[in-house]
Amino acid sequence: MLSRKKRMLALTLAVIFALCFTVVGCGVKESGAIGDSTSNTQVVSWKMQAYVPPGNIYWDAGQRIVDIVKELSGGNFVIDYLADGTIVETSEMLYAVESGTLDAAFTYSALDAGISPAAPLFCSVPGAFDIQSFCMWMDTGGGNELLTELYEPYGVVPFFACIDGMETFLWANKPIRTIEDLKSSKIRMMPVFGDILAANGVPVVFLPGSEIIPSLDRKVIDAGEYSIPAYDIDAGFADVCKYMIYPGIHSPFSTSQVNVNAQAWEELPEEYKSIFEYAVKVARYENWIDNEVKNIDALDELQKMGIEVVVMDDEAIQTMLEWTKEYMDSKENEDEYFAKVRQSQKAFLERWYPYSESTTLQH
Repeated sequence: MLSRKKRMLALTLAVIFALCFTVVGCGVKESGAIGDSTSNTQVVSWKMQAYVPPGNIYWDAGQRIVDIVKELSGGNFVIDYLADGTIVETSEMLYAVESGTLDAAFTYSALDAGISPAAPLFCSVPGAFDIQSFCMWMDTGGGNELLTELYEPYGVVPFFACIDGMETFLWANKPIRTIEDLKSSKIRMMPVFGDILAANGVPVVFLPGSEIIPSLDRKVIDAGEYSIPAYDIDAGFADVCKYMIYPGIHSPFSTSQVNVNAQAWEELPEEYKSIFEYAVKVARYENWIDNEVKNIDALDELQKMGIEVVVMDDEAIQTMLEWTKEYMDSKENEDEYFAKVRQSQKAFLERWYPYSESTTLQH
């Protein structure tokens, strides 16, 4: 019986091969099909830097793309996958891709908030969307087109790569259930939602990811957010905190993307473009499923370790949603592109919420 990997490969090859006979310009040579190393002997080598070091689920997400591209191209399209900081600092990856120093970067849009306040809206939207609805908005509701528009002035072609579910709201040294609890705690929070909390009297600090756990351990901060349970358990949050706070209003989902140098993309053979685009989509699905299973396992393990899961009061949740709306409205009035993205997202969600409520079983 074929393994899952071989079945996926066979299906992938069949789909791409079929597409190449229906899409004008797809580069299939008469000597073979896509994935057959004899069909296209042109060798392409890219350098792609990640925003994380090896050895974690986010590194693995980018590695999936690299592996699928190599396999489907018969080893002719190879991406040299580099850890964060190998060539440039993580914060400089966008400009390294723009200049051609890197052919690509495995990244996430919030890192590029400096180019637009709307950039983080492609990474996570406080209080809105989930995995399913965000993927639908990106692929069918205009999200991908808006993401392309954001990066076009920089000579960068972005690809919506991977997605994860709701993040842990906070890792904390004390239970946090109410707005009063929040306001009496010093909290590390990501941009956008950190700005929302700070504007409403919550003491917020912005720290690099590497400084969160040491700061929690030394009680410099009372609570901090970073990622999903599957990542957090390996990172060591449970070693310095007793409480996990939910729900993840700040990040109901989170995404990564691949930014590609526009010239490198333009020069890529059509066959390899098809392979790369398909690899990104396959990796997105596989990463989502694998990480959700890992989240379930991680939560089981965390509870065995004595970690207490705290769900914030309904009143506190509703208050933070109201704060979020107020903040988003103000940004919409300040920035034309932010308004354009938010209007597109709201238009989709106005159609999605009634549908999802009538088709979702409550347990």
